[in-house]
Amino acid sequence: MDENKLSYRRIRNDVHIRLNNKEAATFLALMFYSDFNTGESHVIHKTLRDKTGIPESTLKKYLKELAEKAGAQVCCQAAILAEGDAAKRDDIVFLEELPLLEAE
Repeated sequence: MDENKLSYRRIRNDVHIRLNNKEAATFLALMFYSDFNTGESHVIHKTLRDKTGIPESTLKKYLKELAEKAGAQVCCQAAILAEGDAAKRDDIVFLEELPLLEAE
């Protein structure tokens, strides 16, 4: 059978057996919202949060753990804008710094 004609996704056995239930839910949501042909997923955290019911801060932790368990290496984190202390971090890239406004 031609791998490119499958109507389902395969999950490597060595990856899925290491996932807890919440990590598996996050992984499946990523799979569901990824491009079927390339496997790339550009889903935003809010969508994952809404679909899984897992808080965004916890999702970020699970995404990092998923990457590690799958043998991936996160080389960069990106944002459109960074404000305050985030603009001083050296582990993210961003297009523009957003100035903080002082409270009146």
